[in-house]
Amino acid sequence: MNGANLYSSGFLELGDFIKKVERENPEINSAKRFYEAQTAKISQSSLPPDPSLEFEKMNVGGSEERSFYIKQELPNPLKLSSSRKTAGKNSDYYGFLYISVKNEILTKAKNAFYDYSLAAQHEKIYAEMLSLLDNISKISEANYATGGIKAPDALKINIEYSKMKNLLGIAKYRKEKTGELLNSFTGDEGAPPEPEVTEELSPASDFEELNSSLLKNNPEIRLEAANLEKSELELKSAGYSRYPDFMLGYRKRFYSEMNGTYDIVLGITLPLFFNKNKAFIDEVKSLKEAARERYNYSVFSNSYALKESFIDLKSAYESARLYKEIILPQSEESVENSLSYYQTGQAGVIDVLDSAKTYLDARLSYYERLADYHKSKAALKRATGDIYEE
Repeated sequence: MNGANLYSSGFLELGDFIKKVERENPEINSAKRFYEAQTAKISQSSLPPDPSLEFEKMNVGGSEERSFYIKQELPNPLKLSSSRKTAGKNSDYYGFLYISVKNEILTKAKNAFYDYSLAAQHEKIYAEMLSLLDNISKISEANYATGGIKAPDALKINIEYSKMKNLLGIAKYRKEKTGELLNSFTGDEGAPPEPEVTEELSPASDFEELNSSLLKNNPEIRLEAANLEKSELELKSAGYSRYPDFMLGYRKRFYSEMNGTYDIVLGITLPLFFNKNKAFIDEVKSLKEAARERYNYSVFSNSYALKESFIDLKSAYESARLYKEIILPQSEESVENSLSYYQTGQAGVIDVLDSAKTYLDARLSYYERLADYHKSKAALKRATGDIYEE
């Protein structure tokens, strides 16, 4: 399937792309299926085992005896109740795991989208600069014919033109490569449509507000919190291993001497191996403490990631705004002025090339800072659990 046919507008919009990744990415769908499977286990967890039915036929001293026996094992009600609660918490764990996987994949998809957008902008910028150098070359050829430019300067223009042509080729390769990475999230083939990325910039939100949202909504923290709660329930369930289970049986006989007679059997397990139970409880206690440490580490690591992304966003925002509002307009004006002066003989070709290089670097740097800004913003959104918001 060609990705270019998937978007009616002919452009690749981030919102449409993210929805498609969520719908079609195999890793996200796999995590979702695991969650659904664990949810289906909840109703099974509080049910007793299937009853067993036995038929017996014996021949004793010429007398034929027939009977049937039905037996039902009945786990302790406290164990069944605890098992259901644990299964519910286990389902919660896989639910947060699904959300965590989805957020991770969607954040990676966003980053791939911004890399593809950056590669597309580089291709566009190099193509425009190649066109500019072509115009400069034509002017220099006319000046060279009239003796208005020296041979070394004309050669310099040709060299810069060749270098720019090479950079354009590299940019096309990078765009193709990042386009393939983009397709890897959905399984599409062919070149994706041209991306549309907003250039609107907004400062980072209040850090304390972000940190509060992190502790409440971060899926990785909630995942480990659910795992800790599950471990606490499992420890409580382990204590019930000291409690007995039950068994109920019924036997009915069919032969002449005792025809129609029956037995009712009530059995109870005897948890005599206390050392075994103690070892099991010790094991579950250790697992609970391990879950607690994992939860603490998740809080620490995600809090650090939030701070890092917050700092990156502030830096990228200030840098991108500086380029957009000051450096880009000034460097563009410098190119226009130097080209105008060159056409009238008031500036040399080196002046034109220098201003063109400055403008090129400014444009490349601006879009790199813009990509950094969007990636940092996506990282903050992932940390606070609102991956869809932009």
